[in-house]
Amino acid sequence: EVDINLKFIKGYKATFTFKGKFLLIHGAPVPIYLKSNLPLKNVGDKIIIEVNNHTNVEIHFSFGDLCGKLHKMSEEINHWERFMRRKVKIFLGHTEIIQTYRRSLQILHNLIYRPTGAILAAPTSSIPDTRGLDNNWDYRYCWVRDASFCVEAFSMANNFHDARRILHFLYSLQDNKKGWIYPVYTITGEKVPKEVLLDIPEDYGGKFRLGNEAGEQFQIDSEGAVLC
Repeated sequence: EVDINLKFIKGYKATFTFKGKFLLIHGAPVPIYLKSNLPLKNVGDKIIIEVNNHTNVEIHFSFGDLCGKLHKMSEEINHWERFMRRKVKIFLGHTEIIQTYRRSLQILHNLIYRPTGAILAAPTSSIPDTRGLDNNWDYRYCWVRDASFCVEAFSMANNFHDARRILHFLYSLQDNKKGWIYPVYTITGEKVPKEVLLDIPEDYGGKFRLGNEAGEQFQIDSEGAVLC
């Protein structure tokens, strides 16, 4: 066993709480985060790490705000590790294809607006890609057709949780005839605002484009896309 004794300034008393892979030590003037490559446990006022003769022990201390950021980063890594473990594996033998597949799942997952289940067509908007022009479109909305394609993709990838969330959002928008009034909706299920162009300051030039004209269009492929 590795026995870690912490000596505090008189008047401070150590207490411990676990946060993911980190042990948070209270009692010092600033929080102390302790991480090891081996399981940690605390007994009374001591921290214990059980090891064997063939294991290298790594112990890392960090303090204050940096610790909180490291903890959040660890939680984020754990989230994506769990996310990818739930997905179906592909055996194509090409590392680049597998990496592209996984990255695509991550991008689609991140396009979902958590409170409603709406999935954005793309996170791009407003600023033109070429200085001085207006070749930009606001895609921060949910198309019924595109969302249904994402449902199919998630289902094929064994990610039924995200697929159900998107479908729940789409079904909540149906009218009395079980159809959709608009081909595209905001992420909160409302009508997309009319498209407008706003001048960009001269140092960049061109125009901002906000809203999307697709909200005013008549498209007949929404129901068929969902049913397929």
